[in-house]
Amino acid sequence: MTEPTTVTMTPDPAVAPRVVAIPPGTPAHALALYLQAWTYRDWKTMEGQTQKSWMAGVPDAASVLRRLHYYALREAGVVSMHMVSTTVWEAALRLKCEIARDVVRFYDVTVRVVKESAPFVASVEGEWGVVPSSFSLI
Repeated sequence: MTEPTTVTMTPDPAVAPRVVAIPPGTPAHALALYLQAWTYRDWKTMEGQTQKSWMAGVPDAASVLRRLHYYALREAGVVSMHMVSTTVWEAALRLKCEIARDVVRFYDVTVRVVKESAPFVASVEGEWGVVPSSFSLI
């Protein structure tokens, strides 16, 4: 059995990080790594946690992710989560984003994570990937 990955969600050294152990191969793990990459503005790592179908339709994914997630993510909390089907998982999140220097806003979003073996092929044998377009911060 693979050990759970430890994910730190607070990059600011002045704030005590919240460390969460999430088993790999789960939708929560894919989402946690995606959010962690967003926190560090690591667009290439975010690509690796993104839904295969979304990636297939976006030629320069890192650039699009950078524009889509232009606010600085400071904190993410899970409000609720549930399986929609065997290949779709959904989580309600409360995000704390810095929209300008020292200006913080909170956003409530519902994010989907989909399991695919290839683009447009949902499969229980596939890999979990976050659907970036399911985030809406407006």
